[in-house]
Amino acid sequence: MPFHSCFSPEMGCAVYVWHIQESVEELEVLLPQVDVPASRSQQRRKERLAVRLLLQQANVTGLAYEESGKPILTDGRYISISHSHDWVCVALHDSRPIGIDLECFSDRMLALSPRFMNTEELASLPHDKTVMHLVWCAKEAAYKIYGDTLVDFRASMTVLPFVLSVGGGTFFLQLKTGGARLTMKYMLNAEYALVYSIL
Repeated sequence: MPFHSCFSPEMGCAVYVWHIQESVEELEVLLPQVDVPASRSQQRRKERLAVRLLLQQANVTGLAYEESGKPILTDGRYISISHSHDWVCVALHDSRPIGIDLECFSDRMLALSPRFMNTEELASLPHDKTVMHLVWCAKEAAYKIYGDTLVDFRASMTVLPFVLSVGGGTFFLQLKTGGARLTMKYMLNAEYALVYSIL
């Protein structure tokens, strides 16, 4: 079973990562007691099943969804979920809002970057595939914390200049309204970029 990894960024927080290599049927066998809602596609169902398996790994129950689609835990803890291709991750925190995003590397990100990066970012950050993935992930992670107030990725937030580190590191994201500056932690491997932020 390809449970990939788990790490704890701070007390009361854990991040779980799953590499999906199973079929839907194989995943369902691993969750005989869990009722997972129907999905539009086989891939979407795999992702939902993998999320439930990660929550099972973390001994967490009570997953629900707000009307907006945002996941919540009925026990009051905070959760954030991300998936890209055959990778799924879940971030949990006992007392603080958390946002996470995982994105598999794709050459398309360079072409798409003007859609989610503002002119300040395009001028100050390297035109580099890895950096572009990190910017996208950071904005997704922030959006998962704050919701629709950050729906316009270009206008609502800016990733500040940073030096890319092999394997992982930290950079900052500035919100345009309210002045908050979020600390973004990132991890890199050969397949994906992962970024999370804890308020």
